[in-house]
Amino acid sequence: MTRIEFLRISFFRNIKGTDIEIKSPFVCFHGQNAQGKTNILESIYLTANIRPFRSGSVNDWVMHGKQDAAVSMVLKDDIGRYSAGYEIKKTPGRSLSTIISSTALKI
Repeated sequence: MTRIEFLRISFFRNIKGTDIEIKSPFVCFHGQNAQGKTNILESIYLTANIRPFRSGSVNDWVMHGKQDAAVSMVLKDDIGRYSAGYEIKKTPGRSLSTIISSTALKI
């Protein structure tokens, strides 16, 4: 089973920037409404599926007033550790371009 060890989110929806180190196999996010809990889950889902689980425009992925957003994570499975992530940039002539990368890490 693949496990997320570290998550970095920048300017994705309402999340200005956060680093989350995940040490437990079970994670629970709690907090007030509109604080970003679902946006954390959506950033993970978007990395795995290259599409959001909520409706709306891809323009909604980038924080209002910003030109780009990024999500990166370190994953571990039975084979090894990997980094994966994406960067979304607002570009002239197109609403957004997405760059996705995945790199094997040496332990």
